[in-house]
Amino acid sequence: MRNDTGKLDQLTSLRFFAAMMIVFHHATNSFGIRPIGVNLGQGVSFFFVLSGFILYYVYPKLATWPNIRQFWRARIARLWPAYAVSLAIGFFLVPYTWQTGTAVATLLMVQAWIPQSIYYFSYNAAAWSISTEIFFYLAFPALLYNWKTNWWIKLLLSLSVLILLMKLSSHFSLPDYGNPAVGGGGRSSPSMDCST
Repeated sequence: MRNDTGKLDQLTSLRFFAAMMIVFHHATNSFGIRPIGVNLGQGVSFFFVLSGFILYYVYPKLATWPNIRQFWRARIARLWPAYAVSLAIGFFLVPYTWQTGTAVATLLMVQAWIPQSIYYFSYNAAAWSISTEIFFYLAFPALLYNWKTNWWIKLLLSLSVLILLMKLSSHFSLPDYGNPAVGGGGRSSPSMDCST
């Protein structure tokens, strides 16, 4: 059920500062901008936390399947059209190489769920954040369900999943941050191949 008590205008300025962090993060070592010793890329994490807060404010309860489906439809309708158009434009502007598996994962917005840079940095590399956002949207109703009585169970479960993923990443020697041009096993990313 949607809460229409009004917008949180006070948070708009925080979104601006987070966006500027990301701009300066990507512009470091260009235009005379030098590193300042702070990871400005954390502006993305701040956006995710802020989005979660706003989602909980706007949707304090999603008690029925129709409410959940309406929530998911609204989230996907807000993201996917512009996302698909930017991907299509990218194929005209950048010499992307078509790879069916990568393209399907990208079109379904699940590329960031696959721990190889040939997927999560494929085509429009910055879209990994949209893929991550979609995961949060899908998980939100389950996390919200009965929150006041079982929040501690969900917190422990989330922590356990995080530890498990860290262990698996270590066991399989997954890189902490992938190179967009190199995928798993050192393979060149077919989607980022600019050779003629």
